[in-house]
Amino acid sequence: MKKVITLVLALILTVSAAVGGTVAYLTSEDSDVNVMTVGNVKIEQHQYQRKDGAAHFNTKQDALKKGDLIEAKQGEKLYPAYPLTDDAYEAEQSNLLYWGEYVTGAGAGNGLWNDEKLVGVMDKFVFVENTGKSDAYYRTIIAYECPEGIVYDLENHAEADIIVNQNGHTRFSYTVVGRTTIEGTQYLLVECLYNEVLVSGEISRPSLLQLVMKGHVTNEQVELLGDTYEVLVVTQACQTTNFPSAAIALDVSFGNITTESHPWSDNAPVFPALVDSESELLAATNAGKDIYLTANVEHQGSVCAYGIADIKVNGTTLDGNGNTLNVTKPAQPNGGGKYDYTAVSTTGGTIKNLTINEGFRAIFMEYSTKDVYIDNCYVGGDEVCYAINTGANDGNYSLYVTNSSINGWSSFSNIKSAEFTNCDFGQGTYYTSSSGRLVKPYVNTTFTDCTFVGEFYLDLSSLGEDCQVILENCTVNGVLITADNCETENLETGSMFDVELPAGRTLADCVIFR
Repeated sequence: MKKVITLVLALILTVSAAVGGTVAYLTSEDSDVNVMTVGNVKIEQHQYQRKDGAAHFNTKQDALKKGDLIEAKQGEKLYPAYPLTDDAYEAEQSNLLYWGEYVTGAGAGNGLWNDEKLVGVMDKFVFVENTGKSDAYYRTIIAYECPEGIVYDLENHAEADIIVNQNGHTRFSYTVVGRTTIEGTQYLLVECLYNEVLVSGEISRPSLLQLVMKGHVTNEQVELLGDTYEVLVVTQACQTTNFPSAAIALDVSFGNITTESHPWSDNAPVFPALVDSESELLAATNAGKDIYLTANVEHQGSVCAYGIADIKVNGTTLDGNGNTLNVTKPAQPNGGGKYDYTAVSTTGGTIKNLTINEGFRAIFMEYSTKDVYIDNCYVGGDEVCYAINTGANDGNYSLYVTNSSINGWSSFSNIKSAEFTNCDFGQGTYYTSSSGRLVKPYVNTTFTDCTFVGEFYLDLSSLGEDCQVILENCTVNGVLITADNCETENLETGSMFDVELPAGRTLADCVIFR
């Protein structure tokens, strides 16, 4: 077992907003208050310390039994410790404290500081128990009070003022996030990720073990901490199904932990809805939540005069997680026998990792309030006319499409600009004449590292007067697109790359080749 000593109190200062009342809420003695869960999991966080007289080590045969630990005291004052030997600050790995009934792993133990060598250690054993029926991933976020004037040095802990004994088992990974301010007090944020699955009924080994203020600390430094020393601890847990790792699952469920976005901040992310059915998808989109699909979802679309869909991305994120959204034809046609229905409409936000293979308008952007980002998506299918389409916008927001396959007619106007990077373009069901009309930009548009099917038709007939299109390292049938292989006159002859120009403008005036 490798010993890991993390030294607390960072030199880097990052300030975030204060949070009224959050600290009191998240430091309640009620264990349920200190956990956050999504995905039908249930956990409890336990904080213990040794009762008076309990040794810092035992044997497997004499492991702890219920009652040997007591609830960790909150709001205690931290005093400088008294070291009796030169190696007093090294947690012992040869003499372990075996947790016994407090964990489910037989023989699990950890090295603590030797009470006979170091006087003044504060125990804070943080365990997590899975009390639900579903397996879980979890991480524990710890905030150590750390005012300026207390030294933290990760490389040279001899100079540190406060050090922490964390679990050195490979089950745990620790990341020092940085300093932040919570209700006017500076804290150091540390993220502890449990790398394995916490199965139903299991109690994990403790992530946090102990902390100590070193004996060299002065009275002036002690006064910086005030009357109490605060350690804030919150555990987040989520389902394991459909996630490749604990790190990905927890970031998807709760967002990245930063000095500006964490459980005690006003900027803490809104938990996404984990969706595997039509009813859950509609409920989540109507509630304006971020959405993460854990399965393919089918939905019968609604007839609409122009664009708006039941499934909306309005300033949120729709993450398909590699799944497919099947939005089928509505029951009634919309005028002229055509089915005008939309798979996903958006006023801004992110659509990613998703396949959309039906919808007269697959993705429709209208009345934008922010930019639209489409990444790693497959758009197109038997019923797709417009792969990407825009309606009424005020021209202040842009469209960014990356790493995607766009199959169908894409037409976009009334937006600021459009950018396509590492995308491939193919034909859809409609507008598949010999000219293969595929893209009709009205605004400044850039294609970078994109590929196109043969007989590609770039319709610039409605390109804005002051607008241009950039083709940078783009190919058709594996051939680099240049001014020399673009056809601008005989657009129905099946040439490799047809460009229809606005009246009175030339190819050189409209298109930049790089």
